[in-house]
Amino acid sequence: MKINLRRYLLFLLLVILSSSVNAQIKIVPDGNVGIGTVNPQAKLDIHGRLHMERQNRFLWAMPMDPSLFMTRGSKYADWPGIIGSSTGGIAFWDYAKGFNYVWARKYWKPSDEDLKSEIELIRSPLEELEKINGYTYTMSFGDNMENRYKEMGFLAQEVEKAFPYLVSEAGEIKTMDYDAIIPLTVEGIKALKSMYAQLDQRISELESRLTDCCQRSSTRKKGGYNTENSLNDKPAKLYQNTPNPFSENTAIRFDLPRTFSGASVIIFNMSGVLIKEYPIDQAGQQEIIVEGASLASGMYLYSLVVDGVEIDTKRMILR
Repeated sequence: MKINLRRYLLFLLLVILSSSVNAQIKIVPDGNVGIGTVNPQAKLDIHGRLHMERQNRFLWAMPMDPSLFMTRGSKYADWPGIIGSSTGGIAFWDYAKGFNYVWARKYWKPSDEDLKSEIELIRSPLEELEKINGYTYTMSFGDNMENRYKEMGFLAQEVEKAFPYLVSEAGEIKTMDYDAIIPLTVEGIKALKSMYAQLDQRISELESRLTDCCQRSSTRKKGGYNTENSLNDKPAKLYQNTPNPFSENTAIRFDLPRTFSGASVIIFNMSGVLIKEYPIDQAGQQEIIVEGASLASGMYLYSLVVDGVEIDTKRMILR
């Protein structure tokens, strides 16, 4: 009897020491289990670092401990918690569903200037963007039709040829950093904005030169085209070419009054050089066909001139 009592007391003492003093594992009556705490607030309540390991690879999670990162500076001390992997990456994956969706309000990537070196502006962003293409496609994992869904994006193999540092591999599957395309796109938009500003300025200069030229031509003619008189008739009007942009042929439509001395449609390149002139000798609604094979790819200006007066000028693009 004394031996059994001693054993019971020894067991009771061990329980008290393990649960109250060291607080290693605690199971409370409601079924909650605590590790590192004597007052678990959830079915599994862990106070400390969670460590899982298989085949020398491990995954761990823990609340933030600022002391661990003080050697890297105080910027890291405000992180609420950490999930880490010895492989440097974490995949949200299910064997039946493939890669999982992740919903979050926001996600943040380290982008502090102090963490970066060899900083350079992206050069020739438009030329860089031309190296890759955007696609729509059906994404699938395995033979399960439930895992097929429509998406748009890039092909990692294609991106890898232009930007190999944006592509990595998860097993036999290629993955890419989609976020890295954003700064390239931003610089591309800025380059386009600068180009269009220069083109607008150039177009304004060309239109001014064309107007001056037509006005000088009009003063040398007698009985030139009168816009007010033409209102009694059908006024001259120039329409946008269709299709635009074009790769083969495009049509330029225009209206001419019943009475005029001479008219033509003239085409200039963006340097102000006269490329083509189409004389018109019939009144009413007309159209001319511009053959793409006769021009080089690029942007052009075309104008309707009636009796030395420029009626209108528009742009067209040949791909």
